[in-house]
Amino acid sequence: MTTFESATARLDRLLTLVPWLMTNQGIDLAEVAASFDVSQEQIVDDLQLLFVCGTPATCQMT
Repeated sequence: MTTFESATARLDRLLTLVPWLMTNQGIDLAEVAASFDVSQEQIVDDLQLLFVCGTPATCQMT
């Protein structure tokens, strides 16, 4: 069964996910999914999307 997620909900998670992962580096995928109340597959999809979007200029590591 596929559940519908609004673009707004996904965008909110994506924008929250980046700084959250920076603060919680090395955390297990299952823990990330549980923290965001989504499946592990959804987190992988989100990370793949973020990868192709690139890093915002204000978040680049030097």
